[in-house]
Amino acid sequence: MEKKKYLHIALFSILMAIFFIVFITLSYLSYLNLIFSANDILFYIITAISFVALTFSSIATIRNNRAKTKMFNKKTKRCIITSLIIFTIVYTLFIALSKYNYCFGAVDAEQIFYHTFVSSAGMDFSTVFEISIPSIVGCIIFASISSYIYFALSIVMNGAQENLNTKVGKKISAGALCSSIISVLLLLSYLLYIIPIFNFVYYQIFTESSFIADNYVDPKTTAIEFPEQKRNLIYIYLESMENTFADQENGGAFKDNYIPEITQLQKDNINFSNTDEIGGALPTYGITYTTASIFAQSFGLPLKIGTNAKPMPDALLPNKYNIYDILNNAGYSQYIVMGSDVNFGGLKELFQSHGNTTIYDYCDMVDTGFIDKNYKVFWGVEDKLVYDYSKEKLSEIAQKKEPFFFVMETVDTHNPNGYICSECKSDFDEQYSNVVACASRQLDNFIKWAKQQEWYKNTTIVVVGDHCSMKNDFFTEIPSKYQRTTTNIIINPDPSLSLDSTIFTNRQFSSMDMLPTTLASIGCKIDGERLGLGTNLFSDRKTIFEEFGFEYVNEEFRKKTTLYENIFNG
Repeated sequence: MEKKKYLHIALFSILMAIFFIVFITLSYLSYLNLIFSANDILFYIITAISFVALTFSSIATIRNNRAKTKMFNKKTKRCIITSLIIFTIVYTLFIALSKYNYCFGAVDAEQIFYHTFVSSAGMDFSTVFEISIPSIVGCIIFASISSYIYFALSIVMNGAQENLNTKVGKKISAGALCSSIISVLLLLSYLLYIIPIFNFVYYQIFTESSFIADNYVDPKTTAIEFPEQKRNLIYIYLESMENTFADQENGGAFKDNYIPEITQLQKDNINFSNTDEIGGALPTYGITYTTASIFAQSFGLPLKIGTNAKPMPDALLPNKYNIYDILNNAGYSQYIVMGSDVNFGGLKELFQSHGNTTIYDYCDMVDTGFIDKNYKVFWGVEDKLVYDYSKEKLSEIAQKKEPFFFVMETVDTHNPNGYICSECKSDFDEQYSNVVACASRQLDNFIKWAKQQEWYKNTTIVVVGDHCSMKNDFFTEIPSKYQRTTTNIIINPDPSLSLDSTIFTNRQFSSMDMLPTTLASIGCKIDGERLGLGTNLFSDRKTIFEEFGFEYVNEEFRKKTTLYENIFNG
């Protein structure tokens, strides 16, 4: 009877501790907004039951504290401690992955691999803190609970007979090891759900497609005719800017319009849409993050690395032509202004290996004395300074005789919460909403400034969202069937363009189509109306998505393709 008594107490203590872990996990995830809200009835039920369970478990521990028999033997002790350490690590990583998944959603493994092999210089680590701090807190919580389990078992086992210690010890050791293995397997399953590595490996090993190679139109060998008077081109990449931020009356998904200025710019100028209302480009495999988007709009291709990933060399597809090569050969001077470090994400390799592009990034702003050497916020400098620096450089560049291609990249709307600058207001409750609204106003102010300049008459301005926002938790309440798309605006295109109103709405296209479309907007005539995989949206030719279907093309992009046998070396 004595043996059974202590065995029951040990079992009861373990069950109560596990119940308490469930309570802590659900409570903590609720606090992090990763599951149901705190006022959910289930939350209160679990809280009440767990409180009772903890009380009884504590009483059982205290009552057996007077026991004088030996502790666990060394083997059992070592096994239990190892298992609890494994549990703690698994629990910590689970919190990290849950937070990561909630903030970013499912991320393609190819994107993870790409960023593994390129520079992370200049990265803003607030995203890392957003994930790591809750994980560290979760680790402390679980470590405390693990300690409780160990000492509770030790105390209970002290009250048992020595021969029972050995038998029960073996059972506890076996159970602890099995539980540890199961927990690790569950964690790996969850990891593979968030980052589908097996899916990526399957496509790269067991499938192969010639779709990209079969449909690729080489810009280097395609006839592109420029107008006699070449137009200047300003190209603005707006970080994470999508049409979803508008209100439902204007093609968005929210009750409030967070981007009224951008909405008006789209109405007053050219906007290619996937619907009858304001819309844009569809998120496509290989074009869902900044470097991939800039790559796609430069080359007319998705960014793929396949299974041949290796450290980044000094060039990115040096043997393939992109928009920088095209405009450089046409006599354009080319510049890019960005508030972050151009080394991040392989952008430097992209820009420096194509055309003759002058780069003005955060490091240049420090070197030229535009900002103090100790000044750094978010990813480098805020967008307000990027616009100010761009105005300064444009005023200098416009004095030259040759046409210019001027690229700008903003960053304030980057996740996890964006950056609040001195221009931001507090019109909305959530910080990210205010940052997005501020980005809309700042773009509008820049466009108004540009229109007052002498060079504007012969300048086309293209505005695009680089990709849909990765702040996953911001979009949890939008309609489930709503199609998120990136922003696009073409301002002051070449007057010779024939604009048929039917070409602007109900289009199926991606960021790749911006390559030939941008060239057409400055008056270029393109033989065949296609470059790379992109189609000139001003023409009557169907895009590859309209021709083959979006799902089919997206599936082909996932597969291994001979055109990307060595993307880094071309």
